[in-house]
Amino acid sequence: MKILQVNKFFYENGGSERYFFDVTESLRAAGHEVVYFSMQDKRNHQSPWSKYFAPAIDFNSDISLGKAAKFIYSRAAVRQLKKLIVDTKPDVAHLHNIAHQLTPAIISTLKKAGLPVVMTLHDYQVLCPNYQMYTQQKACERCKRHSYWNAIRYRCVRNSVLASALSAVEMVTHNLLLKNYQKVDRYIAPSKFMKERMEAWGWSVEKLTYLPHFVNFRKNGEVIKKAQVLFVGRLVHEKGAHLLLEVAGKFPKVNFIFAGDGEERERLQFEIERRSLENCRLLGSVSAKRVRELMQESQVLAVPSLWYENAPLVVYEALTLGTAVVASAHGGLPELISPGKTGELFTPGDTAGLAKSIKKVLNMRSFAGLDDPFPAAKHIAELVSIYEKVQTK
Repeated sequence: MKILQVNKFFYENGGSERYFFDVTESLRAAGHEVVYFSMQDKRNHQSPWSKYFAPAIDFNSDISLGKAAKFIYSRAAVRQLKKLIVDTKPDVAHLHNIAHQLTPAIISTLKKAGLPVVMTLHDYQVLCPNYQMYTQQKACERCKRHSYWNAIRYRCVRNSVLASALSAVEMVTHNLLLKNYQKVDRYIAPSKFMKERMEAWGWSVEKLTYLPHFVNFRKNGEVIKKAQVLFVGRLVHEKGAHLLLEVAGKFPKVNFIFAGDGEERERLQFEIERRSLENCRLLGSVSAKRVRELMQESQVLAVPSLWYENAPLVVYEALTLGTAVVASAHGGLPELISPGKTGELFTPGDTAGLAKSIKKVLNMRSFAGLDDPFPAAKHIAELVSIYEKVQTK
């Protein structure tokens, strides 16, 4: 089968990209041909298909009127994708993260070419203008039933009226006017929570399939665990790294390691110095290989997220490597953790509960890890089955 894999970033920007590259490599190993479509970027991996990629565009800087139009509907992405389809003739398209840089306009392009379309829901981009269901420093579901004006009212995107208005217009355009998201043949939800949210928002059960992620490695020997709590992710408020600093002082003999970067890094560093937290270290961005090394030596992975996490790959990896997980008890996280066995759950934002959970896990009997808990072969077989079903629809 020839499969067109589509993601706006073609470098490791986060867990979504790790899954994107892992799944495409596993499909190739299973004998399938993979074609890529993405966006030009100097950080990209090498690809024979890069000449077809959409032109680079950066929405992190100020957005001009011209950029605003491209944010909602990328004619350049549509044009390049048409060329790729004509030249490669894929059997099915699998979308990942496409909003802004590629835009949901490409869904219509795929359907007009007669391609069945599958999309993995890595975040809430189909439901929520800021993709997180989190604003005003708390979880939010105000945009249910297409009430996208709430994004402007609460400045949900970058705390900016303009950015929030653009995101609201994007949702209206592709969910209500052009109905591009409705043209997807099958949505893959990596968590039951994501599937339930889609159903609650009115999406047909027939279009939704629950398929958890996978891990493409096995635990390699035994490593002596350190009294160490590891945080992996962006240093932004909704990820909850600041909560770990609030409890770190209670564990002076335990190292708290933060692997990641983001807008809160300076503030976190200031707090570490102000409180003289000598057991806390901010490493900044590190490679996936280094993250795995840190995870294998750490006794605890902490996921104190305030937003609804979907299916974080770091949790899958930790459980495979024998690292217990302390996580917020909402979103898709409770589906992955067995309290008292593979970790602990606590009420989101509750630092007393977080400290209690960390203490419990540190005192747990050694957790050896799960034996191939998320097998790649099973995942790929089920994914290919989905591809086959949408082709015979």
